[in-house]
Amino acid sequence: MTFSKALKQARESAGMTQTELSKALGVAFSTINRYENGKHFPTPIVLNAIQSFFTSKGIAFKYDSEMEADSEHGCENTQV
Repeated sequence: MTFSKALKQARESAGMTQTELSKALGVAFSTINRYENGKHFPTPIVLNAIQSFFTSKGIAFKYDSEMEADSEHGCENTQV
């Protein structure tokens, strides 16, 4: 599963909005939105924070990093 889909699925399983998740992680709402839309990929530090957050909530974060690497992190539109 791609990171963007895994994040959205885990967030919805937690019953959270993007805004609520952004506050819980200490990142901007737009950051979560971009992650879920496949526009950006988190740094290793943020990725670990996301995984730890959902683990602490007892929610599986099913992310296949090998699949993501094949698709270049799903970030096809990185131009501003």
